[in-house]
Amino acid sequence: MKLTVITISIIFISVFQSNAQMYRSRESANVYFGGFFSDIGGGAKVGYSYLMGNGFFLSPAVFGEWGRPYQAKFSSYGADAGVGYSPFWFSNKAIFNLRLSATGMYDILTGLKKHESGFSYGAKGGAELEYYLIEQSMTITLFGNQAYLFKNAFGNTRYEVGLMFKFTLF
Repeated sequence: MKLTVITISIIFISVFQSNAQMYRSRESANVYFGGFFSDIGGGAKVGYSYLMGNGFFLSPAVFGEWGRPYQAKFSSYGADAGVGYSPFWFSNKAIFNLRLSATGMYDILTGLKKHESGFSYGAKGGAELEYYLIEQSMTITLFGNQAYLFKNAFGNTRYEVGLMFKFTLF
């Protein structure tokens, strides 16, 4: 049974290695913007991806996050610097990506007896599913990330789930 599932999966994935694979096999770049929900509240991010070919890419981004956990007011502003890899393509328009990045942010927590603020840093990992809306020009991307932070005013882990739009530059 296990061998059958693996064989069918390999056949399924290899059949759909087409246009999306071709797009990711050449050098290109895109800019993106999007919004996300998190365990704190919600946020927005803007970034850039440089596709190096063979499925690998570099991706810096800046973000802001806002929320009202436990009736306190929370905001966070930061940046990610990461790498990613596209291990396989679902179809000629859909790509699956894995990401790993270093993250740093400045957190501000107010509305309690003691106001907390300070820098947090750590690592973030995640996955995303890109779908080409306009061939070679624009994608809509569903993503999910989990951050593990050192020295944080409000917990050591954070997640984010959201939607981005990516626009190809060249």
